[in-house]
Amino acid sequence: MENPCLGKTGENWVPVTGTCNQYYYCLDGVNKGRDSCRGTQSFDKISQQCVYGNCNPALVDSSDEPSLQSVCEVVPAGKYFGDTINCQKWNFCQPDGTLQSADCATAYDVQNNMCGYNTGNVCSRVTNTALGTASLECTKNGDMVANENVCGSYYVCNGKSLVSYDCAYGYYFDVTTPGCLPRKTATPAEGCNRCQFATTTWVNAVNTTTCGTYYYCNNGKATLQTCQEDYYFNEAQQGCVPTSNLPAFTTYVSSNGACAGAKVNSTPGEGGPSSGEGGPSSGEGGPSSGEGGPSSGEGGPSSGEGGPSSGEEGSITDDAGNKGK
Repeated sequence: MENPCLGKTGENWVPVTGTCNQYYYCLDGVNKGRDSCRGTQSFDKISQQCVYGNCNPALVDSSDEPSLQSVCEVVPAGKYFGDTINCQKWNFCQPDGTLQSADCATAYDVQNNMCGYNTGNVCSRVTNTALGTASLECTKNGDMVANENVCGSYYVCNGKSLVSYDCAYGYYFDVTTPGCLPRKTATPAEGCNRCQFATTTWVNAVNTTTCGTYYYCNNGKATLQTCQEDYYFNEAQQGCVPTSNLPAFTTYVSSNGACAGAKVNSTPGEGGPSSGEGGPSSGEGGPSSGEGGPSSGEGGPSSGEGGPSSGEEGSITDDAGNKGK
């Protein structure tokens, strides 16, 4: 939407999103101007021509804000992409702008563009925030606001409303900069889901006071848990570690944005749990052997299943690596 002519070669005319009679003139990928069809004509994006017929009043917008009727208005045709609500779901935009959707048996792997297993960070895109969620109002142009639910997303004010943006894969929106930083060093909004882009089962929650809370990640969903008193959660070690080792605690806090500024509340060594305690306890989602992996035989699409399986018409090519949103 920022550059509607991107990737176009030669002369092209492309629709202005949210309108039915406006178009851009593109020359070798450069936007050369914007114009409108005359009278009651509407612009047809397939033939790239003005055609006779009244515009649908629902698509006539006097503002510059898009009024999307389908996600395929902004997603290129011929690309598979995932869903932010359902990890199993895949989507595909037909050349005529029609959206095709179906479910994999277990999970749709966006990175590899195929149905696969629900392991690692395959479902990290699941944020439970639907695509096309209405924007919030704002007044100061250029203001950046963190998404309180999705660590890797943020909003920018255009003077009237907050428009949603995403950081690059593996990056979170840092509230102190503000801007996108690598997941480990970024300090995102407190309460956002740090299971996003995670490659481990247990991850730090944003806690800049004690660093003592963490999430159990399951299919991209986060369950909050808390370490014992005088312990902090160490994501690298996948467990709760005593703060009595103050140099180690200080080093961890300084290099992990989720715990930036955290301090030891009590004198090290006083009242802490005995040696060896503190990790996720048995039965509370701790790292028991074999937990989290798919059951034997589970995962890939069943024989004959529609969608992005190899050999089918419209199957994914090697360069179709678009993200889900």
